[in-house]
Amino acid sequence: MPCLLILVTLSFSLKAQIFPEEGKQLNYRLIGFSLPFEKGKGKYKIEIATGYFNDVDSFANNISVTASAQKSKIIGEVPSFGCQYTWRATYIAGSSSVKKSKLYHFSTGFLPVVDSTKFRERIITHSQKYRDATIFIDALGVLYDIDGRPIWYMPGVKYESNTTVQPRDIKLSPFGTITYLVNSNVYEINYNGDTLWSKTCEKGKGKYPDNAAYYFHHQFSRLDNGHYMALGIENVLCKVPSSSDTNFTIIPADSIVSDSSKYKKKGAGDLIEYDENGNIVWIWKSWQYVQKSDLRYFSLALNGFVDMHDNSFYFDRQDKTIYLSFKNVDRIVKIKYPEGNVLNYYGNKYNKYGVQENNFFHCQHAIKRSDNGYLYLFDNGCDTVTTPKLLLIREPSDNKDSLKVLWEYQCAIEDTLNKTKGGENPGGGNVKELPGESIFVSMGLRNSIAFIVNLDKEVLWSGITESWDNTEKKWTRVLSYRSSIIADRKDLERLIWNSENEKKTVKQYVKIPSNFGRYE
Repeated sequence: MPCLLILVTLSFSLKAQIFPEEGKQLNYRLIGFSLPFEKGKGKYKIEIATGYFNDVDSFANNISVTASAQKSKIIGEVPSFGCQYTWRATYIAGSSSVKKSKLYHFSTGFLPVVDSTKFRERIITHSQKYRDATIFIDALGVLYDIDGRPIWYMPGVKYESNTTVQPRDIKLSPFGTITYLVNSNVYEINYNGDTLWSKTCEKGKGKYPDNAAYYFHHQFSRLDNGHYMALGIENVLCKVPSSSDTNFTIIPADSIVSDSSKYKKKGAGDLIEYDENGNIVWIWKSWQYVQKSDLRYFSLALNGFVDMHDNSFYFDRQDKTIYLSFKNVDRIVKIKYPEGNVLNYYGNKYNKYGVQENNFFHCQHAIKRSDNGYLYLFDNGCDTVTTPKLLLIREPSDNKDSLKVLWEYQCAIEDTLNKTKGGENPGGGNVKELPGESIFVSMGLRNSIAFIVNLDKEVLWSGITESWDNTEKKWTRVLSYRSSIIADRKDLERLIWNSENEKKTVKQYVKIPSNFGRYE
C-alpha cells in the first residue's frame, strides 16, 4: 500500500503539545500530529520513517513521508497496522533559522479485524463524489475509508458472527466522539478508544433480564444537548385474558399479584434519556402505550402481550418530536417531547376483527427525518423473499390526509453474496441523508451491503463486508447489524482532534412536566 499523507491546518493552543506521545501504540493509521513548537509565523514540516530509529542518519535514510504546513497540527496517514514508526518535526522561521526536534517513536496496533487476508470491505461501486467519506462497520468495530482500507479499529474487538458480543450501532456523535453498544451495555469513547461515558444494565428487583431494570439494545445515541438516549427493554407482567375476563392488563414486573399463574412475563421496549451524570431525565414506556392503543387487540389475539421491542428512533429536537420504530407490529409511533403523548402512528392498524395491512413497510429497522421534513426509512421486508427497500414518505398534513410514499428504491444490488438464506433474520439496517440529495443505506444482517444512492436511483458507491472462510476457502458475508457513515471531512478531523472548544453549546434542558410518561 502506498504511503499517504493528508494535510490539514487547524487552530491550536499557544502551549506546545506533542502527539503521538513517545512510545504510544495507536489503534489507527490516520493520525493527528501535534508538533513540539510554540506558535510561530514560519513553516512546519514532519518526516516519518517506517521502523524504530535512534540514529539520525539511519532515520534520514528511511524517511518515506514528508510534508510541510503553516500550522503545527497535521493529520497524516501511515501505511500499515502492526508497525513501528519514527518521526521528527522541523520548524523553519526564515532562510537561516531552522529548529529540529528530537526523534519520536510510536507504533500502530494490530487486531485480526484489520487483517485484509481475514476481513475486508470489498468495494463494488467506487465513488467519485464522496472521496472523503469513511464507513463504520459495527460488527468488526472498524472504520474504513471510501476505498475499503481500514484506518481505525476499536480496541479489544473480536468478531463473532451475529451475536450480542459484537459491537452494534457504532457512529459519530455531535461532539466528535463515538457511541456504540455491546453485550447489552452502552458506551461513548474517543478516537483513542478511551471510555468517556458508559451505562450498564441497571439492576432492579424482578425485571429484565437477570434482575436488570433496563437491557440496552439496537440503538444508542448522544443528543446535541449533551444527553444520551438509548433503547431499553424491561419485563412486565401481562394478565392472560379468559372467556370470563377479556380485560387486557399490563403491570410492572415487580408488582405484587394474588395469583401469578394468571400473568405472563413479557419484554417491553423503553426509550430512555440520561443526563451527563447517568441520571434518567425522561422515559417513554411502550407497555403504557400498548394497553391504551389498538395494539391491545393484537395482544388479545395472541393470548398475551405482543413483543413490543423498539429497534430505532429519531429525535427531532427542533420540532420536539420523536419517531420510534417497532418492527414486530410494522409500526412507527410519533411522540411529542417531552410530554410523551402519541401524536400519530404509521403502519399496521388493529381492531377486534384483525389487522389492516399498511402495505407500505414491514420489519423496518431505521427511521429518519430529512432536512425538508420528509420521513425516510429502511424497510427490511417481512420475510426472506421480499426485497428490502428504501422509502421516502410524506406525513399527513391533517386528519383528512394520509401517509404517502413519494419515492421508493428497491435495494437489489447484484452480487454473488447478496442472497438471503432460508430462515435468515431480516434484521438490521440504517439510513442517513447526505449532502447533495443522496442517501447512505446499510442493508444489515441479511445482506451486509452498504451503498450510497441519489434520488435519480443511481448508486454512487457500494461495498460488502466479508470474512475469509478458511474451511470452505471462500469469502463469506460478515453479518453487520448497522453500518454508519462520516461523510464530511471536517467531522472526521474533529473526531481525530476531539477539540473541547469545538463542542456545541449544551442547551438548557427543558423542564419535564409532572405527568411525563403518561398517556391520558
